[in-house]
Amino acid sequence: MDSTNNEQEDGCQGPYTLIRVTEADYGCEERPEGAPLMCALLLEAGGRKIFREIPDELCDQLGLVPGMQLTEGEIAQMQEGKKPQGWDDLTHRHYYKTDIGMVCMSAAEYREYRMLKVQEKEK
Repeated sequence: MDSTNNEQEDGCQGPYTLIRVTEADYGCEERPEGAPLMCALLLEAGGRKIFREIPDELCDQLGLVPGMQLTEGEIAQMQEGKKPQGWDDLTHRHYYKTDIGMVCMSAAEYREYRMLKVQEKEK
């Protein structure tokens, strides 16, 4: 399994399936002072599993969940700490896990769905 963040994978052009999102592991060291909290993404494409790290705050903003399909370009932009171009466009859709299964919707629609679920729990 490749754990480097910048190396291209031969034969893995995507789309990548997001398998797991976890807090990045800093090993025995603590997170460097002033460094952003990072999330580790486990992705799979072409039978290969790879790890990539992106800022935790960006991960929350994008609503990344297991099962999503991501392109190599989207992942590269996320690694730079940027929201992928067109991410919030209603025509830019991904599959998100919901109470009724995987549903195809935009990131903006998924954030609205998550807010409604939080409101339901608060009642």
